[in-house]
Amino acid sequence: MLVTDPAPVIELEGAAFGYDDRTIVSGLDLTVRRGEVVAVLGPNGAGKSTLVKGLLGLSDLHGGRARVLGHDIGTPGARAGIGYVPQRHTLASAVRATAAEIVTMGRTVRTPWWAPWRIRDGASRETVRGALSVVGLADLADHDVATLSGGQQRRVLIARAIASQPDVFLMDEPTAGVDRGHQAVLVAVMRRLVERGATLVIVTHELDALADIVTRTVVVRGGGIQQDCAPAQLAAGEQAHTHHSDEGAAPPSTVPTTIITTKGGPR
Repeated sequence: MLVTDPAPVIELEGAAFGYDDRTIVSGLDLTVRRGEVVAVLGPNGAGKSTLVKGLLGLSDLHGGRARVLGHDIGTPGARAGIGYVPQRHTLASAVRATAAEIVTMGRTVRTPWWAPWRIRDGASRETVRGALSVVGLADLADHDVATLSGGQQRRVLIARAIASQPDVFLMDEPTAGVDRGHQAVLVAVMRRLVERGATLVIVTHELDALADIVTRTVVVRGGGIQQDCAPAQLAAGEQAHTHHSDEGAAPPSTVPTTIITTKGGPR
């Protein structure tokens, strides 16, 4: 039998996510297949952050079905396939460490609890070097992240996700807050990931910056998916309403930046 469609990496069937007894988004039907680059758009408070946290297993599944790589969300199998790149990069103020040390954090999910020394063994060090090379920061591996620009810090976070060897990258506003020059570099890095076989799901309000790599757009509005189409079919004027902020949509919480798990490795 000839199989023409790549295997799905994310499957939502009537899924609903929320917190405690409050549902934020519902009726979500979405299938993301290997190799796709999906831009998730939507206005403030639409529920994009809740959807992201749902895929990470950090918001409650209130109904329906949600699977990552064939595993129910929140299970080790699902977590082991997602590389998460957070929106806010507070590396300079939150921690004093080199770029290589930050990227090494991505190896924690691949390190057995009973063998913590493996996080710095030869194989892990090689993976970290490779991840920094993919994002073009190999020459800055030993630099304090506090000395790096915002765009470079964002690339360090992408490298950390790469080091965790994921099947799908979940990126929250990767180009926000950086100038056009650094945006172009970030997009080039994302293109390199896609060429290596990665799948990208990108929450963004800057679709123009990602136009060269996005293959599909999903618009979240009113607590559900309003539109799912190719970028060229996006409703006129939709981008004017895609600012990302779900303030007030969910209880305050912090998505752990170490949830960047994996399978496969840099290809």
